[in-house]
Amino acid sequence: MRPDTKYYHYFFAALWLAVAFGVQYLVPEDPLKIVAFVSGYASIGLAIIVFAVCLSPLSRVLRHPFVTSLLANRRYIGLWGCAFAWTHVALAVAHLLGGDLGLIFQPDGFMLLLGLLALTIVTALALTSSDGMVRLLGGQNWKRLHSLVYVAVLLVAVHAFNIGKVVFATDWAKWALVGVVVLVALFKARHQFKFF
Repeated sequence: MRPDTKYYHYFFAALWLAVAFGVQYLVPEDPLKIVAFVSGYASIGLAIIVFAVCLSPLSRVLRHPFVTSLLANRRYIGLWGCAFAWTHVALAVAHLLGGDLGLIFQPDGFMLLLGLLALTIVTALALTSSDGMVRLLGGQNWKRLHSLVYVAVLLVAVHAFNIGKVVFATDWAKWALVGVVVLVALFKARHQFKFF
């Protein structure tokens, strides 16, 4: 572990707590409070994962020691994105679904199913993010598996676009999300196929 890694852990732990305390003390006591919790962790988790994905192309454009540090710690940044995603899902299942996971598999639960599929992918990536897993799977297989992060981002975008309650409830936020997904796709296309 690099010496600067601990600072990223401190930052994301503080961010996780800031969402908890911020919603607890700033959002009025009503049914929207839990929706704010659920949406807050979801939005930040998505932003962290997209940021981690964009670090590689960003490091080619911005050659700065801080960007180099971010890139070197991308694994931990992605793990924190996964932690925020799991917090989102735990709160949603407990408070919005009343603990009934069966609702995900109902005809009107398709968007929830997309979110669950994205979480499954992100969890698989988190569990295989260590150097030992790279050696076990082999470099090429590991890269193929971890390219599924783009699928996860797309699934989360569709999920959030359709059922986002707070952050993605407005048209501008939804189109900003579409813009982010397009940018991520362009970064991937540029790296994979050497476009532009």
